[in-house]
Amino acid sequence: MGIVRKKNASKIRNHMQSLSKKKYWEQIKGSLDQVVMFIPEESIYSSALQNDRKLYQDSFASKVVIVGPSNLLVMIKMIVNMWAMQKQSKDISKIIE
Repeated sequence: MGIVRKKNASKIRNHMQSLSKKKYWEQIKGSLDQVVMFIPEESIYSSALQNDRKLYQDSFASKVVIVGPSNLLVMIKMIVNMWAMQKQSKDISKIIE
């Protein structure tokens, strides 16, 4: 089992690094400066974190936020709220001008 878990952690790290190299945040004007990597099952991510202690820190340094099902909806809601506040701020600035 330990070998399978280490391979899983390695695959997640490799995919995280691959996403980071694509630099989506530079390709899409006005986007956030990070990309979200979704893992469909919490236990897979938890196992990867146990077998690769630096995965969490390295993912943030690489501008990749790894989320599972429980965090995905929270993150989407947060991003939608941020965009709404940004739009509202722009609208207020236009009114003031």
